[in-house]
Amino acid sequence: MPVTSPVSVEEQIAWLTNRVQIHDLLLAYARCVDTKDWTGFADLFADDGRVVLPFGSIGKGDMADSVERILAPYEATHHLFANVGIDIDGDTARANHYLQAVHVTSAGTSSRHADIGGWYNNTYRRIPGGWRFVSVDLTLVWSAGDVFEPEDPTG
Repeated sequence: MPVTSPVSVEEQIAWLTNRVQIHDLLLAYARCVDTKDWTGFADLFADDGRVVLPFGSIGKGDMADSVERILAPYEATHHLFANVGIDIDGDTARANHYLQAVHVTSAGTSSRHADIGGWYNNTYRRIPGGWRFVSVDLTLVWSAGDVFEPEDPTG
């Protein structure tokens, strides 16, 4: 995803501000998952927003309950995002970023965990109140440690 910045100072400031707001949205996504703030997680999405996972797709209306159910086997998680590329076109944007995530079944045995890595391809929309996810699409590339076995998002 090539990134080109605008030429005028005003356009550069708007471009940088939008990029920071989208990046902050990514950080909020990881923070909500790792702190188990399921309602806050769903609030990061536009009304028509979706999470597309290798094991199911979830709309915003079911998101809080479904994501909580998916991660129920894990007492703690730790999500890291890197290599973020953002392309903004007016009030829409798309981004790609890498993921490394650790899923700990029991805090008492935190040396045992299911690790995954891959990338996200996301789309965004600016709405009143700021940027929101429209789609979050996860591609898993690798796993290590214990087998990553999320719960069925449909219950």
